[in-house]
Amino acid sequence: MYIDAIRFVKNIKKEYANKAEYPQITNFCEFESASYMGCAAGANYISINNDGLVTPCVAVPLSFGNIRENRLKEIFNDMGKYFPRSGKVCYGKTSGKIIQKKKINTDITPISERQSKEVASECIKSESRAAIFDCFVS
Repeated sequence: MYIDAIRFVKNIKKEYANKAEYPQITNFCEFESASYMGCAAGANYISINNDGLVTPCVAVPLSFGNIRENRLKEIFNDMGKYFPRSGKVCYGKTSGKIIQKKKINTDITPISERQSKEVASECIKSESRAAIFDCFVS
């Protein structure tokens, strides 16, 4: 179960946290939680797969173009229309629910650019940013 996996990683992190001879362990789920950085998919980082397809995150199976066909800046700017900023919502979970509801075939991911934009337009966008960004708001 997912909760068991999280508990396992947290226990490893705790066990090795103060041992200088081991690398720092970061639990991505904690890092991207609403109380820290939030989900930055498409807003603060992207993923490019081996085929050149650009996705908002490795956990978001949506494609917004291919760097072999278009400039990365253009792809990133286009993606920004759908993922304008990091927030408290995990876009991987949100897009996954929409893909499932629409019964989109995910045998091959990321899904097509057309389907990706359709799904992304239905993703819930966070109205507020994750906690770490609070210090930048006046």
